[in-house]
Amino acid sequence: MEKETYKNYDIIIEQDECGESPREWDNLGKMVCFHRSYTLGDEHDISSDNFDGWDEMEEYLKNECDAVVILPLFLYDHGNISMKTCVHGQHAGWDGGYVGFIYATRKQILNEYGCKKIGKNLRKRVEKLLLNEVEIYSNYLEGSIYCYRIELNEERIGYTVGGFYGYDNEENGLMENAKNDIDVYIKEKREEKTKKLKAFIKNGVELSYR
Repeated sequence: MEKETYKNYDIIIEQDECGESPREWDNLGKMVCFHRSYTLGDEHDISSDNFDGWDEMEEYLKNECDAVVILPLFLYDHGNISMKTCVHGQHAGWDGGYVGFIYATRKQILNEYGCKKIGKNLRKRVEKLLLNEVEIYSNYLEGSIYCYRIELNEERIGYTVGGFYGYDNEENGLMENAKNDIDVYIKEKREEKTKKLKAFIKNGVELSYR
């Protein structure tokens, strides 16, 4: 996808085909999705047949699952699939494509933030976190996961580093991360060379006294 030379080392950025689903991580949100063609979100035992519409399902999640922060989920299928959400009162920017909800329970929020009540500011923080969870999951669905490798004269230096969801050098620091690895590598090689040189000089001095 992209190649840049830094201090004579080549940084090659490419798609990471081994990225795992972020829904396997320790997430705050619970993602409940329904779709005929795709298996999405988290595992759950809720059946859409038990509800007359999304509003009724949302009330169920609030009343029966203790969901205190809940956001709608929308899916857009354009060859690759993408997911989006929005806070209530806004719009995700897509027409239709409703596929479910992401929510956080009262117990989860109180445990996560170590507080006794959920105020307006905390609610906004949780909403922002859930928005971020959906964005990262959408990157996964789109295959927008990237890695980089470092080469010197076409020989690989170290391991391929992956797991960068979404591609924006300013945002995820992918290129900056690679450059930092190069700096560390150069420093280690320099220290190793200095250490060998000191050992060589020391051995030479010892031999001159014999």
